[in-house]
Amino acid sequence: MPTTYDGTTTTVAASSSPQTLTVANDMRGGLIISNSSTMTLYVLVGQGTVSTSFYSYAVPTQKSLEVPFTYVGAVSGIWPANVADGGANVTVLV
Repeated sequence: MPTTYDGTTTTVAASSSPQTLTVANDMRGGLIISNSSTMTLYVLVGQGTVSTSFYSYAVPTQKSLEVPFTYVGAVSGIWPANVADGGANVTVLV
């Protein structure tokens, strides 16, 4: 029988300062991050401070990222300077 998850979506406003997209959660079954900004979202999976030069994934505008379902740690993101719109829609599956 397939595994069934409930999803909760939150929005994180775009910022040129590091933002927590989601905290660590041992119960997380999946994570989907959608970039609704007109600028690239830089995502760091793991420890450290995300920047436009230190990141795990670059998510283009209007695109989504499925973080590997085995990862349950914190995820952070940042947009380039002067971003003025959109953000990240973060769906956590538990």
